[in-house]
Amino acid sequence: MPKEVTVLCGVSGTGKTHFRTNHLPHVPFVDVADIYAAMPGADWHEVHNALHAAIDKMLLEHERIVVEGYFQAGTRTTAMLRIHLVDLRWCEVTWLHFWAPLDVCIERIQRSALGASKDVRDLADKRIEVLRKCWRPSLPGSIYLMQGDEDWATPNPVKPNHQA
Repeated sequence: MPKEVTVLCGVSGTGKTHFRTNHLPHVPFVDVADIYAAMPGADWHEVHNALHAAIDKMLLEHERIVVEGYFQAGTRTTAMLRIHLVDLRWCEVTWLHFWAPLDVCIERIQRSALGASKDVRDLADKRIEVLRKCWRPSLPGSIYLMQGDEDWATPNPVKPNHQA
């Protein structure tokens, strides 16, 4: 039976972590933001190699995991993750894409940094800077499900499964 992987996709502040902690609290997870935080100064390739290694380790120990990060349909990062999970590891993958208005994302990031250390506040500022560059107004809903080889890059609106 294939391992199950749920990939939570979206820019910072869209609600990925909130969804995971409320609806998948007992499922082991890896968050690409945690890897970036643990590897300051690492380039994109180093972080994604570490992400894939963390995923492989978790898949050895668990039947179901969550991967959380900024994985936009059609990007090289998402394609590499898909190849890693589906083609190399033969996992059953569910892609949930999260979207929220830009002002909501910024407010959530700022709120998460209130009262935090200077390093955390600086990281929040960097996340907002990146967010302003990459946020897309094109998705009108809040959560999208992407599954299957043909539709993996085509979002299909779904209601979140609160039983997950």
